[in-house]
Amino acid sequence: MRKSDNSKRHRSPDTAIPSKNRNGKKYTQSPKRARMSQSSTPANGMVASSRAQTGPRKITIKKLRSISNQSIPDNYINEVWVRLEETIHAIYEERPVPYSRNQLYREVENLCVNQMGPKLYEKIEPILRDVIRVSFEAHFDTESVTNKGFLKQLESCWNKNYEQLILITSIFGYLHCTIQASGKDSLWDLGLKIFKENLKSNDDSKTKFLERTITQLLQEIENERQGEAIDRTVLKNIIRMLIDLQLYSEDFESKFIFETTKLYQICSKTRIQDGSFSLPEYLDYISLILTQENDKILHYLDSTTRKLLNPCIRKQLIEDHIDAIINKGFDDLLRADRIRELLMMYDFLCSVKNGEDKLREAFENFIKRAMS
Repeated sequence: MRKSDNSKRHRSPDTAIPSKNRNGKKYTQSPKRARMSQSSTPANGMVASSRAQTGPRKITIKKLRSISNQSIPDNYINEVWVRLEETIHAIYEERPVPYSRNQLYREVENLCVNQMGPKLYEKIEPILRDVIRVSFEAHFDTESVTNKGFLKQLESCWNKNYEQLILITSIFGYLHCTIQASGKDSLWDLGLKIFKENLKSNDDSKTKFLERTITQLLQEIENERQGEAIDRTVLKNIIRMLIDLQLYSEDFESKFIFETTKLYQICSKTRIQDGSFSLPEYLDYISLILTQENDKILHYLDSTTRKLLNPCIRKQLIEDHIDAIINKGFDDLLRADRIRELLMMYDFLCSVKNGEDKLREAFENFIKRAMS
């Protein structure tokens, strides 16, 4: 008689299910794991993805919550300003800053978050004007404006002011970023503007700093053209200063191109008219001048000057003397088969107006004379 086993018919869902592996050995598989393995494999035999397919996620940017200005006492801005003013003076007087920069930055941030940024800006502007003026005047005396050391003193003044402005904007960084939304100059732009005003000051005829700066720069460039050694690093730093102050194009570059035009206008006429230069020598002279002037752009002039400088030199040395250059010995170069000089001549004449047409005409006339 077969015994009935009710436990097999009424097995609990969580009861382990005996099974066999590939080797025939029995092992126990959890019912939950069995159900998961069964449900994870669809009828078509492909494994279904456990992650539902969804569209692109959207990012919502929420406005920052500002702290109510009621949490700040009425005299808070005055207390903070005492520390900030002392810090500005310490920076421009080259003394150690008596407070933590992180603390000062947080205090400026608190003022700006609580809508006190415009008041803080109004307090900073006159102080910044005063300390920059004092720092500017401290670098110069009556003698320094009239001697060759003027550019070096101006370079030192600019470098220090540049470093000091970096410190100021790092401390007032939050104000620096937020004040521009109101249409006012950032602290960095304000500092450059004040320095520019001091440089252009003409109150004293002996201290026309900008005029003296331009004159000294042009004189140093002229000295270099005459073969003297100059300090190119000083010239580079002063010219970078003019670029940062937006004085380069109008106040320096225009005068530099004018002086360059006048110089090479005289030099070209002298060499063409006196007849002491042969055509190969004049071509080498043009090549040398173009190399030297482009070298100035590489070392201290702004790269944008190239667009004005190269056409200026080519006009004075080549375009204004096309006929004289061709008549000076073009036929001789062709007869002697001077390939190097012919290539230079072709390159130079084709770079100026009407140069290629006149060179072609001269070559045609040479062929006609040779065939006759």
